Parts: sequence; C-alpha cells; structure tokens
Amino acid sequence: MSLTLRVLSFFWIISIAASAEKHKFIALLGGQSTWIFQGNTPLSGKNFNPDLSFGPEANFSWSGTVSIFAGVSPWKGAFFMVEPEYSNAHGMPNGSGMAGFPNGELVRVSVTGSNPPPYIARAFYHQEFALGADTPPELREFENRFFPSGNNAITFSIGKFAANDFFDASMIASDPRHHFLNWALMEQGAWDYPADVRGYTYGVILGLEKPLFALRAGVALMPKVANGLDLNWNLIQSRSEIIEAQVRYWILKQPGSLKLMMYFNHAPMGNYDQALESAQPNMAPDIIATRAETTLKVGLGVLMEQQINNQIAAFLRAGFNDGQTETFAFTEIDRSLSIGAHMTGAYWNRPKDRLALAVAVSGLSASHARYLAAGGKGFQLGDGGLDDAWETILETYYMISLAENIEASADIQGIFNPGMNAGHSPTAVFGLRLHGHY
Repeated sequence: MSLTLRVLSFFWIISIAASAEKHKFIALLGGQSTWIFQGNTPLSGKNFNPDLSFGPEANFSWSGTVSIFAGVSPWKGAFFMVEPEYSNAHGMPNGSGMAGFPNGELVRVSVTGSNPPPYIARAFYHQEFALGADTPPELREFENRFFPSGNNAITFSIGKFAANDFFDASMIASDPRHHFLNWALMEQGAWDYPADVRGYTYGVILGLEKPLFALRAGVALMPKVANGLDLNWNLIQSRSEIIEAQVRYWILKQPGSLKLMMYFNHAPMGNYDQALESAQPNMAPDIIATRAETTLKVGLGVLMEQQINNQIAAFLRAGFNDGQTETFAFTEIDRSLSIGAHMTGAYWNRPKDRLALAVAVSGLSASHARYLAAGGKGFQLGDGGLDDAWETILETYYMISLAENIEASADIQGIFNPGMNAGHSPTAVFGLRLHGHY
C-alpha cells in the first residue's frame, strides 16, 4: 500500500517541481519484496472447526510478495502506473479463525504447496488539475507526514488499485510491509472495503485537495461472491460508494490530520437475522441461502493522526458498520477501535529504525454474534459455536534499517479472545519481516 503512496507522492513532487517550467516526460521504475515468517503458541478451548478456526496447535506460516511498479508522467500533473505482483503463502493454519488475522500480507486462501501465477495488482491513471498557486511553504510540513500532500488541486484516478490506497490512508498504520501486521491495525477493521480476495478492485476516484482540508469520493467494484477473486461489473446490483473528508491542523506547532469516511456497499449479501429465522430445527443457519439480488451495508470510520514531536507520531481509529448483512470482502468485524504510536530510533542514535506499539479491539453486531453462536459460518469465522467477546490484539514491532533500502522487523502480537470467542485461550504470535525496495 505505502509503495503506491510513495509513487503518488513522487509524482506530486514532480508536478510541484515542474509547475514553474515546461513539463518533461518522466519515467519511474521500482520494485519491492516482502517476506514474513510467523509462529504462534498453542490455544486451548472448545469448538475448533478444522476449516474456520485458528486451531489449537502451534503453527508456522510464511508469506512472500514480489512487486514491480512502472510509471510514466507524459504531461504535467499526470501519470500512468502498472504494478505486476507475485504472492504466495502458507497460513496459520489456513488463513482464517481470527477477525484480526496476524499477517496483512497473507493471501486469504489456502495455498499450501501451490505455485500461483503472477497478476496485475495495480494499473491506473492519475491526474492533478492545479487550482492555483502551489502549497505555501509553511503548509508543506504535511507533504512528508500525511497523505495526500496538501496540494491545491482537483484529482482524478481511474483503473485498478486498492481502495485503501486513497481512503483511510495512514502514515503510521496502513502498510503491513512497513507498519503493523495485524488486519485490525493496518486499516479500519469494520470497513468491508471493496476488493477481490487479493485486496484490489477497479474504480474511479475524484478528490479536492486543499492545504487545510480535502474531500474525496469514489465508486469501486465489489466481488461477485464473498471473499471471491472475480469482481462484479454490474454496477446496478453491485458497487461500493466511498466518501471521505479530511481536515489538517496543528496542536502545539505539531501537525495533525482528522479523516471521516462513510461507505455504502451494494452486493448480493445475505442477512444474519433472515438466516436465523429460516434455519431448520437442529440445523445451523446458512447465510448463503438468504442472498438477494442486491442488499446494502453502511459503515462509518474515523482516523486521527497526530505528530507529537519530530520522532513520535500517534493514531486513533474507530469504525462501525450496520452489521446486518454478511461480510463480503475484508474481515468479520462490525465494530472496531485501535490506537497506537511509533517513534524513530533517533533517541538511541538509530534514526532510521522504528519502534511501535498499538492495541485493537474488534467486535460483532448482535445479529452477527447470534448467527455464529447458532453454528453459522462466514468466510473468516465459524467455530460451530461462539461465546461472544471482543477480540483484543496488542502488537509491537521493532524495525531495523539494515541498509538504504533493506529493513528487518521483529514483531510480537498478543491475541485475546481469538475469533471473537471467549471459549478460546489467548495466543502469542511471533514474527520476522524482511523487506527490500528499490
């Protein structure tokens, strides 16, 4: 995710630098590779479903992604980008069983021993239309700390991308390749964001970027089926509409940002209450049997980021969705709250290192909890029974800069009530992340 943010920032800087002179053709080529290795401590409890539980045993998992991105800026304010990507993984044990899964890079399907083909992750066109003078120098502080950069422009983007490249984007907690690994910390857990199983979609986004505020709106494709690979191009029946407002401010001369996001998902989602009402005696409810031609899910999200000083920054997220229809794209969270911070290693003469700590709590709507307690299944949760409780995740990592473009991170996560189930004991997940880019 932040890879694309850096590419966008690169072209915005180019646009600013070229604003006073004739634009020249600019090309950019880069890439990244991220490898994550994790293991967890055993769990105890009951109702461990072999397909949808994290499992009682200790597990080992790995994931790897390799991306190449190429971009050109043929005229002022414009660029075209394409990003081929290869990914492979083996989950803990099968990529499910927790709402806040511990690896944000994991492809959410079981790919043990397989060799999936590469794919195009992103391919889009972005254009900025300047509205006047460049960002005043005293406001450019935001360019390095909060995305987007605070240009005075109207923006337009179309093509294939990740919805969270543009919405709910954080410089502290949005990228499992550099920041927190857990799903509940890398974005709004309660945002069932439009995406295929790999996290990408097609869409159109318009934005108004001003030095002190921004407005963004977009329409993107939803998958044909829950957690599916194929996207639905029938916009009458299936689509996601997203709007976001951002305010930039200062507290004690330190910059901050507040974002409010609202989304409306339209898709053939099933209904939890209807599944419970139509279930046969002594049979588990089936959400798939209640899918309609199209239904609506509405959600809200807030993201606040604050620079404390030159070395420390903090964030707070809160999210909510109506919780009536099945989760269709991201993960089974209906209520989410997370808070955390990171600091550079400048205090111990390692300015390129980073230490971070955060906590996330995630919950279900009453309808969703009743459905799972009755033995219902989603694509992420479904133990065959549920003792409803808030899933709580504590994560800390230390990232060490090994060279100019090479990083290694040690990551520890404590997970309480895994899978929203108080009947399961806590577990600890230990991880090592290796990342390189050029």
